[in-house]
Amino acid sequence: MTSQQIYFIHALSPLHAGTGQGTGVIDLPIAREKATNIPIFPGSSLKGALRGLCTDSKEADNIFGAGGDFGCQGSVLFSDAHLLLLPVRSVKGVFAWVTCPYVLSRFCRDSMKDADFRTPEDSSRCIVLKGSVLQTSDKKVYLEEIDLIADEVDSLPISGMLKDVFSADRGIDLDKHICIVSDDVFSFLLTTSMEIVARIKIDDKSKTTQKGSLWYEEALPVESILYGVAVLSPVPKAGLSDDVLKEKMKVCSEKTIQLGGKTTVGRGLCKITFTDI
Repeated sequence: MTSQQIYFIHALSPLHAGTGQGTGVIDLPIAREKATNIPIFPGSSLKGALRGLCTDSKEADNIFGAGGDFGCQGSVLFSDAHLLLLPVRSVKGVFAWVTCPYVLSRFCRDSMKDADFRTPEDSSRCIVLKGSVLQTSDKKVYLEEIDLIADEVDSLPISGMLKDVFSADRGIDLDKHICIVSDDVFSFLLTTSMEIVARIKIDDKSKTTQKGSLWYEEALPVESILYGVAVLSPVPKAGLSDDVLKEKMKVCSEKTIQLGGKTTVGRGLCKITFTDI
């Protein structure tokens, strides 16, 4: 029997899933979709990180598959993770979790959920929950250098879908930080709201900067939320049921895991949550 789950990645430190080499000002950019420019995290990288949590090599082969000459298919297949909520600096409320109609529509499609959500009338407006911490006294939301007119709604369906990611004990009021902007504004923020860090290499002998060693790295900022689809398709010879696989995935939600590159400088500490579709 084949079933599906949605998994969420919550970045607890800047997350760098790189492409190896950049062609512009940024030497090490993050991975993005070609057509939409939306940041992604490769499913293969997530699979490898989760496999590393398994202490039993046979169990790891049964769940995630085995390579080499005697390779076999795993029981769990992972799609790439796509950005769902982008944290952006806000004048009020410290920061906003920003998303847009296109991203929400695709999330509903991928998670097979129907949700009616109000969309901004134009690029000068945004949608927030009534009582949002993002609004100023003049009913505006200021994101970076952008000021938007806030339209209030009584409920945000997206927050209900994310209740498992942000349970009450995590101390974050998701509803009051969500801001839905137009697709055009979101596209602009995808370029301007990433974390860019300048890095240098120190010469071991002189203890000074090596000539020509300056480079720039891009990362998804702390509090970024991504989602993807996990297909549970137990391989018959592995002897694993859907319930067993779901329990194995649940264990991953109880640990902080490192994803992506730049491990030694604290990049990529994340929480993973799996929920049924």
